[in-house]
Amino acid sequence: MREDVVRMRHRIQKFLLLRGHVHRDGQNWSPSHMRWLRQLQVQIDDDRSTLDSMLDELEHRQTSLALLDQRIEMRGRQQDIEEAVRSLMAFRGVKSLTAVSVIAELGDPRRFRSAKQVSSYCGITPSEHSSGERIKRGPITRAGNARLRRLLVEAVQHYARPYPNNSAVIARRANAPTRVQAIATRAEQRLRRRYRALAVRKHTNVAKTAVARELIGFLWAALLPEKCSTEHP
Repeated sequence: MREDVVRMRHRIQKFLLLRGHVHRDGQNWSPSHMRWLRQLQVQIDDDRSTLDSMLDELEHRQTSLALLDQRIEMRGRQQDIEEAVRSLMAFRGVKSLTAVSVIAELGDPRRFRSAKQVSSYCGITPSEHSSGERIKRGPITRAGNARLRRLLVEAVQHYARPYPNNSAVIARRANAPTRVQAIATRAEQRLRRRYRALAVRKHTNVAKTAVARELIGFLWAALLPEKCSTEHP
């Protein structure tokens, strides 16, 4: 549904670009931008009707998406996954919607034997081309869960920029189990250093993918039952 909203926005933008209308006063899709779209003067009556129809469709899809977000938020507070959601929200870049989605996509974390196996499931491990004794690493395989991969890449954006020490993440982390608090703190320290080191010599997309590959390992470790948990590398 989120992709449907993005597609509808793109459709409206292309419709306006073909007619020479560009919004330059503020951020797109803000309340002021939506008012501008509703009040925009166009030369052809049919264009105005078409634009109004597309705007109505966009608002309908946004409303549906907001309702679905509310349902996911409520689902995350139910007893069977409440502790798992609190555990994942201890990590920077992970809020309730992302937490519930990760839990849904991973399923039972005990089915994975290692962090490497989890990252392979997400399709963010490097591809490999071997010939004899020569081993050449290539781009990520993308042969995995695309939804989970996208969520991880979005989450690591938070490790690529500075943030205050008194952020809301600290408060969310305090609500997680003690074992998970330690994992989340270690993850934050490592992933920030990892991103900075890679961004100096690699494209930012490569750096973020590498950090996402490690992040899912930490998230998996946090979801494991305490008796099954192992020390993350």
